[in-house]
Amino acid sequence: MEEDFEIKETGSFFDFKGFLFKVISLWPLFIITLGAAYSVAYYNNVRKVPVFQSSNLISIKDDQNPLFTGNTSLIFNWGGTTDKVQTNIVLFKSRTHTEKAVQRLQFYTSYHKQGKYVLEDVYGKIPFKLKLNDGFPQLYGKRITINQVDHNQFEFNIPFNGGDVRLYDYKNLVETRVPAPTEAFKMVYTLGDTINTPFLKGVLKPTGIAGPKGSVYFVSNGNFNSTVRSYRRVQVRQQPVGSSILELSMTGTNKYRLIDYLNASVKVREKDQLERKNLFATNTIAFIDSSLVSRGVDLEDA
Repeated sequence: MEEDFEIKETGSFFDFKGFLFKVISLWPLFIITLGAAYSVAYYNNVRKVPVFQSSNLISIKDDQNPLFTGNTSLIFNWGGTTDKVQTNIVLFKSRTHTEKAVQRLQFYTSYHKQGKYVLEDVYGKIPFKLKLNDGFPQLYGKRITINQVDHNQFEFNIPFNGGDVRLYDYKNLVETRVPAPTEAFKMVYTLGDTINTPFLKGVLKPTGIAGPKGSVYFVSNGNFNSTVRSYRRVQVRQQPVGSSILELSMTGTNKYRLIDYLNASVKVREKDQLERKNLFATNTIAFIDSSLVSRGVDLEDA
C-alpha cells in the first residue's frame, strides 16, 4: 500500500510594516535618550581641559678642535657620538637637570584665571609675570589675588589674619616662617615695579600682552619637588632611531609652558656642557703650569 505524503515548506515571514509602526510609536523614548546622551557628552567636553603636545629637535655633535691630532689630543673618546647621545638622553630626564630648568623658569609659580567651569592655566596669556628674587624666601602655599586696575596697574590682595605665614627659599630649598600681618595685604603695583615685602620680593615684569580692565588673576607659589616631578615626564627619543638627532616632547594643558620648558631644557644642557669644557680647559692649563714650574725647579737643581 502506498501512501502519498504532501510536503509543504513554510517560509519565515517578517511583518516590516508592523515593526515600523511599533518603532514610530516609541519616538518620544528615542528623543529623550538621544537628548540625554548628547547633553552628557557636551557638558563632559566643555568641562575638560584641552591637552597639548609640543616637541623640538636637537642635534648632538662631537665637537673637536681640527688642530688636534691623535698625538696632541688630551681626551680619549671611547664612545664617540653614540655615547654622547645616550648620555644626553639620560641627562635630559634626570632630576638634577629638571631642577635647573624649573628654577630657571620659576615654574613653581602658577598663574590661573577663573574660567566658565574650572580654573584655567593662563601662563603666557596675561599682561604680567612675577619674577621672584631667588635670594630671598617667598610666600608659599597662599593664593595671591591680582585685580587689573588698568592696562599697566594691578592690585595685589593677600588674605592674612595674624599668626605665621610659610615662606620657601627656592634656591636653597628650605622652608621658613615669619609673623603674618593681622589684616589683608593690599597694594597697587605698576608694571616694572619692584615688590619688596617681608613675605614677597620680586619684580612685576610686563609680557607685552594686553588684558581687559577688571580681570582677576590668581598667582601662587607651589611645592618645588612636586613641580620637578611633573616635568620629569619629558620623552626623549632618537629621530630616526640610531641617529644623533634627539626629539624632546611633552604633553600638558598649557602649550606656552611646554614650549618654554623644552627650550629652557636645551639651554640648560648647553650651559652645562660649556661649563664642563671650560672647567676641563682650566684644569688642563693649571696642570701644565704646575708641571712647567716643577720641571723648572728640576732644571735649576740640575
